Amino acid sequence: MTFVKLDTNILDSSLWVEPADVRIAFITILAMAGPDGVCPATAPGIARRANLPLDVVERALAVLEAPDPHSRSLAEGGRRVRRVDGGYLAVNYLKYRQRDHTVTERKRRQRERDRQAIVETAYAETAGIVDAYNQVFGTRLSHTAGNLKAARRALDGGYTLGQMRAVFEAVKARSTETARWCAEHNRAFEYLIRPTYRHRQSGEMVQGPLDKITNELGVARPEAPDDPHLEAALDALDQSTAMPNPRKRSA
Repeated sequence: MTFVKLDTNILDSSLWVEPADVRIAFITILAMAGPDGVCPATAPGIARRANLPLDVVERALAVLEAPDPHSRSLAEGGRRVRRVDGGYLAVNYLKYRQRDHTVTERKRRQRERDRQAIVETAYAETAGIVDAYNQVFGTRLSHTAGNLKAARRALDGGYTLGQMRAVFEAVKARSTETARWCAEHNRAFEYLIRPTYRHRQSGEMVQGPLDKITNELGVARPEAPDDPHLEAALDALDQSTAMPNPRKRSA
């Protein structure tokens, strides 16, 4: 089964002001045309397929073969069809057949796929940070919106999943007290992985625990717990007055 593209702009063309018989004859020619735009029939065959009298189709063909000074197309002087060997050629058939009318929809679907891929990638990264925290500290944090949002802040701060895992392992290796606090308190995860944040009282941007741990590393790879800069940062974390009381369980 073959098909033909019919541009909806035909409704605004000079052809559409012609009598109905002319329009029916033209649409019939389009429907009968092959991939090359040639309708393999003359007036009698077109008349049978259009269900119109022969003399009506002959007059319609005369109109369609005549130049049209009002046509938007300059091809063939605005003629719609041209007599060729084997039938009639729809002049602009290939032009409209090759036009991509689906590009807008395809681009919309591609943008949607790209957005979905970004969302899935972001979820995998943030969920991976939560999972790494659970594996290191033996916790059972779930992928709640709050935990994922907290992990997203770390990623936005320039940290990678691998760096975050290294930070967790460094904290656990360096400080038993901090590690126990991380394992026992529900809000420890959100607190520990905060990079730079705005102080509630002063309104100034201050260094968070995560940046304190890695400030001397320039967000490099904090893989070695015995790194002197990391050790100093962990000491600062242990001594931080902003850290919640590790002996007080959060609700």
